[in-house]
Amino acid sequence: MLQRTLEAVDGCSCETGCPACVHSPKCGSGNRPIDKEAALAVLEALGGAATIPRQSTSLVLQGAAASIDQSGYAVASPSTSVASEQRAGGYERASSGSTEVSGRSGGLWNAVKAGMRAVTGVQPPLAADPAEDPGPSANSARKNTMIAKLPASPVHFAVLDIETRYSAQEVGGWSHTDLMGVSCAVLYDSREDAFLDYLQEDVPRLVEKLREFDLVVGFNILNFDYNVLRGVLDADFYSLPTLDMLKVVHERLGYRLSLDHLARHTLNAPKSGSGLDALKWWKQGQIDKIIAYCRHDVAITRDLYLHGRDKGYVLFQNKARKLVRLPVSW
Repeated sequence: MLQRTLEAVDGCSCETGCPACVHSPKCGSGNRPIDKEAALAVLEALGGAATIPRQSTSLVLQGAAASIDQSGYAVASPSTSVASEQRAGGYERASSGSTEVSGRSGGLWNAVKAGMRAVTGVQPPLAADPAEDPGPSANSARKNTMIAKLPASPVHFAVLDIETRYSAQEVGGWSHTDLMGVSCAVLYDSREDAFLDYLQEDVPRLVEKLREFDLVVGFNILNFDYNVLRGVLDADFYSLPTLDMLKVVHERLGYRLSLDHLARHTLNAPKSGSGLDALKWWKQGQIDKIIAYCRHDVAITRDLYLHGRDKGYVLFQNKARKLVRLPVSW
């Protein structure tokens, strides 16, 4: 995780930090002062690439050494010392005009704390001043544990997309997706590197196939695709290990982005059509066109998933029309 974050920040073309690297992409997150140079120094230190002089700050990050529990989370072990080194000129900009920083005071400690929060998602478990430190006995009594979600890489994953026979308007609204019917379903099998096509009468066979995978990936799959399938076959789709990328994006940003938007900006690969086209083709009996369109959607959904899994982020255009990295850990 640290190496991936370091590569993302270091690879950004900005000079002092921007929403594509060290800043939160959400509006109102208070990104000042967050310094790119300081973030790089903290990441290098936490990753073991640098050491800090004895007179400078020594961080004690509870649980820096992690083990994996059955939930797929990294659960920290007891306290581990982690050191960092000041990069030349790296922290002065964050120190409110001060050019001398050491120990837990000044810009260095503020920058380190900011970097710790950015990397781990938790507040550093140290007092802000040595005089406030209650000592090792009190520290050892604390039960604070750092838990971080790991970007798991399933051995065998599937990507699923469904096209319907009827629109929301035709069935009485989006609360009746179970009445929309299935014109076709396409499943990508990562082990076979193959696309599998299913019609509505094949849904029982599709369900049996879905149970073979370590992970089923989709975009709005929990609120849409599974509900459509449940209207055809009363199966427990929600017991399947599922990643809904739209749900992840929504939880992270507070608003939704379309698959087309993310694919355009992350992969430079827009969708080949829209769901309205698929509905029109169903009425015209052009099943081959629906399957080709659905396969293309599955391919870009797969590629978006792999990009996020392997690189740790996807790209989107924010309301200021700036290209922004959205960190993901799927």
